[in-house]
Amino acid sequence: MGLGVSVHYGMALNWYQMAAEQGFVDAEFALEWSFGKIEGVPWNHARSAEQYRSAAEHGDAAAQNNLGGCFMLGLGVAPDFAEAFQWCRKATDQNLVEAQTNLGICYMFGHGVPQNRTMAIEWFRKAAERGYSEAQTDLGWCIDNGWGVDEKKEQAAKWYLCAAEQGHAVGQYNLGCCYEYGNGVAKDYAEAVKWFRKAAEQEDTRAEKAIEWVAKKLEAECSNPDHKS
Repeated sequence: MGLGVSVHYGMALNWYQMAAEQGFVDAEFALEWSFGKIEGVPWNHARSAEQYRSAAEHGDAAAQNNLGGCFMLGLGVAPDFAEAFQWCRKATDQNLVEAQTNLGICYMFGHGVPQNRTMAIEWFRKAAERGYSEAQTDLGWCIDNGWGVDEKKEQAAKWYLCAAEQGHAVGQYNLGCCYEYGNGVAKDYAEAVKWFRKAAEQEDTRAEKAIEWVAKKLEAECSNPDHKS
């Protein structure tokens, strides 16, 4: 919806194009977004990468992070982990939470930088403590699997819960697993099914399969005469 005017995407694109050509950074970024999001405008990864680079070189943190993603995934540019790391690192200098998480991923898997799980967790924690659900899930997973940290499973469940309550599907699935197996929380099949269902509503296929399996466990538990409600 426009602010006091009717929506006209073609006109908007023309204005963004004109502004971008005059060097307005926000317009450059908005133009790239428009080409990717507006119905009827074909997605062009090469053009996106070009627009991201233009805005990134002007210091736009979100564009720097997204350009890093392009290099990481080879979207519109040749894959280059070193370039991916450098652009994400620039974005973290501006305290961009998404870039902090992506930098953690670079360190975790050794993309563009020597693998360093301690550094990965440091960056995940920075973003997680700012409330970013993706980082909360990643940090929880690291703790859950003993990757570079010596923390109890309760901490993993805590971070999964933080992410799950924000609607993060993987966090919801992982929290469901915690309740299914009693990792960091008391085993509770009903609670596991609850979180699996929330993840399944977001088309997490693992959660869809888990619901049926854990529901059978719950049914067997409830039918056990020794079970206490």
